[in-house]
Amino acid sequence: MELFTLLELPEEIQTVLVERAARNSIQDLYGLKASSRSMKALAERRGVYHFLDVVSVPWGLNMPYELLKACYNEGNPSTLYIKGVQFFYSLDLHEEGLSLMKHAADAGYERAVYTHAMTRAIFEGEGKVEENIEKLMATEFDHAHNNGLDLHWSG
Repeated sequence: MELFTLLELPEEIQTVLVERAARNSIQDLYGLKASSRSMKALAERRGVYHFLDVVSVPWGLNMPYELLKACYNEGNPSTLYIKGVQFFYSLDLHEEGLSLMKHAADAGYERAVYTHAMTRAIFEGEGKVEENIEKLMATEFDHAHNNGLDLHWSG
């Protein structure tokens, strides 16, 4: 059986592979970067860090500041989520924190959808809790339905 390298694939396919590696884990992304100069160049292109889930990075691994900054600058949803939580809960910058969490939620980052809805409910007062929970449930139902999940159980 004849072997072929990833570099023989069209550049668009190579880019998708690098983005998928970034989406999967930081270890996969760095493993791919270490595999060849060409893959390293592709992995360092603008847009790749948008897909990296920084929340899933193991706690023992120190994330370089430059990497977090690159993720934030590319609008990485997990980085926006982390900054939003930090702004809201640690720095008492409520409007800014909610805005960042909303951007992450709008990008489809599931943790942000829940956190944004609950934080907004708490921040806006008790009267809004039920309304925000209903919106959250509707969003989750739409997400599940759009992804082909059957939420109707037959008994």
